[in-house]
Amino acid sequence: MEAEETMECIQEFPEHYKVILDRLNEQREQDQFTDITLIVDGMYVQA
Repeated sequence: MEAEETMECIQEFPEHYKVILDRLNEQREQDQFTDITLIVDGMYVQA
Protein backbone atom coordinates (compact mmCIF):
# COMPACT_ATOMS: atom_id res chain seq x y z
CA MET A 1 0.00 0.00 0.00
CA GLU A 2 1.36 3.42 -0.93
CA ALA A 3 1.43 6.24 1.55
CA GLU A 4 -1.11 8.92 0.76
CA GLU A 5 0.20 12.38 0.02
CA THR A 6 -1.62 15.12 1.82
CA MET A 7 -1.41 18.80 1.13
CA GLU A 8 -2.19 21.23 3.83
CA CYS A 9 -3.12 24.82 3.13
CA ILE A 10 -3.47 27.03 6.16
CA GLN A 11 -4.13 30.73 5.95
CA GLU A 12 -4.18 32.87 9.02
CA PHE A 13 -6.18 36.06 9.34
CA PRO A 14 -5.23 37.45 12.74
CA GLU A 15 -7.25 40.65 12.27
CA HIS A 16 -10.38 38.96 10.88
CA TYR A 17 -12.24 39.18 14.18
CA LYS A 18 -12.00 42.98 14.04
CA VAL A 19 -13.63 43.05 10.60
CA ILE A 20 -16.45 40.80 11.80
CA LEU A 21 -17.07 42.87 14.92
CA ASP A 22 -17.01 46.12 12.92
CA ARG A 23 -19.61 44.74 10.48
CA LEU A 24 -21.82 43.51 13.31
CA ASN A 25 -21.57 46.91 14.99
CA GLU A 26 -22.59 48.61 11.72
CA GLN A 27 -25.64 46.37 11.56
CA ARG A 28 -26.46 47.21 15.18
CA GLU A 29 -26.19 50.94 14.47
CA GLN A 30 -28.54 50.51 11.49
CA ASP A 31 -31.08 48.78 13.77
CA GLN A 32 -30.76 45.49 11.91
CA PHE A 33 -31.29 42.21 13.71
CA THR A 34 -32.95 43.75 16.75
CA ASP A 35 -34.12 41.06 19.17
CA ILE A 36 -36.51 43.22 21.17
CA THR A 37 -37.79 46.78 21.40
CA LEU A 38 -38.59 48.09 24.87
CA ILE A 39 -41.11 50.93 25.09
CA VAL A 40 -40.98 52.97 28.28
CA ASP A 41 -42.94 56.21 28.58
CA GLY A 42 -43.09 56.46 24.79
CA MET A 43 -39.32 56.02 24.37
CA TYR A 44 -38.21 53.10 22.18
CA VAL A 45 -35.05 51.24 23.15
CA GLN A 46 -33.89 48.50 20.79
CA ALA A 47 -31.86 45.71 22.29
